[in-house]
Amino acid sequence: MVNNNVGDLGAENADRLLNCVLSLPPNSTLVDLGVRLGQSSRIMLTQAAERKNHVHGVEAIGCAPSLEDILALPYYHFHSGDSVTTGLELKPSNLSLVMFDTFHFAEHILCELYAWWPHIQNGGWCVFHDTNWTASHHDVYA
Repeated sequence: MVNNNVGDLGAENADRLLNCVLSLPPNSTLVDLGVRLGQSSRIMLTQAAERKNHVHGVEAIGCAPSLEDILALPYYHFHSGDSVTTGLELKPSNLSLVMFDTFHFAEHILCELYAWWPHIQNGGWCVFHDTNWTASHHDVYA
């Protein structure tokens, strides 16, 4: 069970994400698209040193998350940029999990899937946040 601040992820979803992370083999690469405050990244970092996992956090340029506690970790890699472009350029090995939590509209998520899907190993996880909204609920982008 996750004991830290899980923000809008919620305790139940945080536990589900943790179970996904712990089901992965050692030497896995995990990606957190839409780092924001870092709750998902912190969950992905569970046992990262012992398991030799690497976590890549991707956040839009201009968004400065407060991640001082994890930025110095040798197995955490922060990327400031577009999630699609980063996926097309990074091409990480041993990619076992991608958490999709950036812009919540279908066209953008499809572009992210195009960029990241080819790199996810068989048996890996695609995890999506904020995908079960009612038709009247949506993000507002200025």
